[in-house]
Amino acid sequence: MVRPEMPQFQPRDPGYADRVRASFGLQRAMALIGAELAVVEPGFTEIHLANRPEITQQHGYVHGGIGGMIA
Repeated sequence: MVRPEMPQFQPRDPGYADRVRASFGLQRAMALIGAELAVVEPGFTEIHLANRPEITQQHGYVHGGIGGMIA
């Protein structure tokens, strides 16, 4: 996947990435579904989720509710 070109800016809080990672780590629902915070950059985050049967709907696709949780 190609990452979209993002505007360059400096966050006001230089420790924002650590705060975001800490907050994500406290979200038990993300741990429950196996979501991982892979990338945290100014203006961009990437969350990874392995496709496994426990998070799919009846046709084998990741359930829309799971996508909504991550969004």
